[in-house]
Amino acid sequence: MPEKEDLLTSKYLERLTKGLMKWQQIDSPQWRGQVRVTGVSVRCQWSDEVETLVVIKGTTEEGVQVVGFHSEVGMLDALAGAARRLVNGTIKWREDNYA
Repeated sequence: MPEKEDLLTSKYLERLTKGLMKWQQIDSPQWRGQVRVTGVSVRCQWSDEVETLVVIKGTTEEGVQVVGFHSEVGMLDALAGAARRLVNGTIKWREDNYA
């Protein structure tokens, strides 16, 4: 998360907006990612200094239920970062033993 005085810079807002807009791509019928996303949950504390955890659940083409995680300081940054990692294929998936 950028310093508080940098939060409203156009570069930061553009990066954040592009990351958040990737959720539209992930949610579309044309999505061709590693995993079909079936759910997303966000676990956070209301503080700018505590990491937010994004938990992503999905199903592989073989029908295996999997889960992936992304954490970052700040809820919007965490959601944008998780979407970027989904699109670029860097989320590490694990079989979801609690599904």
